[in-house]
Amino acid sequence: MTNKLQKGSERLRGKMMKMVKREQKTLKAAFLELGISYRQAKRVYQKYLGEGDEALIHGNKGKPSHHRLDHALIQQALSLYAEKYSDFGPTLAQEKLWERDRLKISVSTLRRELIAARLWIPQRNSIEYRARRNAREHFG
Repeated sequence: MTNKLQKGSERLRGKMMKMVKREQKTLKAAFLELGISYRQAKRVYQKYLGEGDEALIHGNKGKPSHHRLDHALIQQALSLYAEKYSDFGPTLAQEKLWERDRLKISVSTLRRELIAARLWIPQRNSIEYRARRNAREHFG
């Protein structure tokens, strides 16, 4: 089984482990409710007994992602955008950054950083409301 819990799963695990420790709930009932395997539940419970609530927090929590782009690369892309491509949208700017400057950055990352730096403001495509006419009366 895989853990399908999202936000608050650590808090829920803490409550379950507390109930198991107080013998208000069996480990089997706890792992079924948590959606994890019995072996993993035993492992989590042993770690909980040794370290307490801190054992339930994921080890990578609060650490930056290993897949993030270098801050210098992002700053270089933003400065090039401001100098050369300020009248372009993020998609065309990303293409030109790759073609002319050999700077590899994804469109979504560039868009996110441009919005954060206030170099580009997204605009909505407002579609004018079109009222449909009523259907003609007919027999049947």
